[in-house]
Amino acid sequence: MQPSRARRMRWLWLPWTLTGLVLGVLPASAQDSAPNVAHQHWIAEVVASDLDIHVIHVSDMPAPSQMQPDPWESRAAVGSTTSATFRLTYEAVDGDRHELVAHLQIDNITGELSSDGRPVSTLADVFGDLPVAPDTGGRAVVQANFTQPVYLEIDGTTAYQITVYVTDAGEPVEVWDAGGHGELTQEQADAILDSLGLSDKVVHTGPPSDSYDCHGWTFTNGEKWINNDQVQKILDDNGYVGVPSGQVQVGDLVVYRDEYGNITHTGIVTAVDENGNPTEIESKWGSLGRYRHAPGDVPPGYGEPEYHRSNRPNGHQLEKIELEGARLLLLWLLLWLLEWLMRVFALV
Repeated sequence: MQPSRARRMRWLWLPWTLTGLVLGVLPASAQDSAPNVAHQHWIAEVVASDLDIHVIHVSDMPAPSQMQPDPWESRAAVGSTTSATFRLTYEAVDGDRHELVAHLQIDNITGELSSDGRPVSTLADVFGDLPVAPDTGGRAVVQANFTQPVYLEIDGTTAYQITVYVTDAGEPVEVWDAGGHGELTQEQADAILDSLGLSDKVVHTGPPSDSYDCHGWTFTNGEKWINNDQVQKILDDNGYVGVPSGQVQVGDLVVYRDEYGNITHTGIVTAVDENGNPTEIESKWGSLGRYRHAPGDVPPGYGEPEYHRSNRPNGHQLEKIELEGARLLLLWLLLWLLEWLMRVFALV
């Protein structure tokens, strides 16, 4: 005999009750919202029955690149628009969960949002009429993914960034999931080295990759791309002090600055001579590969190297904070698995 609808609804509440219990016992620090930093992944609970209240605000959009960065630069290319995917998952009156997906464009100059050419300002504009009426007491979650970091706020929500990198002073560091230049093949990267006259002056230690740059390798172990403009606060907040010539040690940080004092490149000292002078650096060159090389054998424009040291216990790596968004996503996966198991065993 098939269970009644009331019994089905009772079992469907079980996963969400477990979610509430787990989230409710998280420490307060785990439930803090993300710092005000541009990010590419965003998640928050919303009111599916009244999406009009959720007005979308974007600000401080990245300025479009005036020219395409060279492949060895630690500067991500920025187009005229940012693409976004919004995903709404909600509990409905029919006892099931429904999911809607919408694709948006954000004008990087005006900050205006549009979907299929029509302007949008609220989540109701984004998703339109829901196919099945939402359960007024049910949960609803919106996830947003962007092609480049943006500052996003939605009225009536508290956003949770999945991962935040911070300095020792708690300042968030803006990171990218990809540089935006386009992945290079090994042959293309080798051809660029040839054109720079550096092919016979480097030892390859990693293949070309668009997912991280020199700063991302130095400060996140190759997990992210970090633009040049984020590095100075890392130096300021993480206890780095300058190291004079003749006192450099293996493991010290090397920072390159151009003629105007702007940071262009970072790496790690891997060898010094008996007089304390660096003889070898390992670093990632933009979207090219990772190499070991003499301090002066670098692409044009990097400028001159300087050396820094910090006594931090975790070396050069930034602190990575996993916020509630990651826990919530994991719980959702577990809940979906639980519901599937309940269906298999004819509990719903």
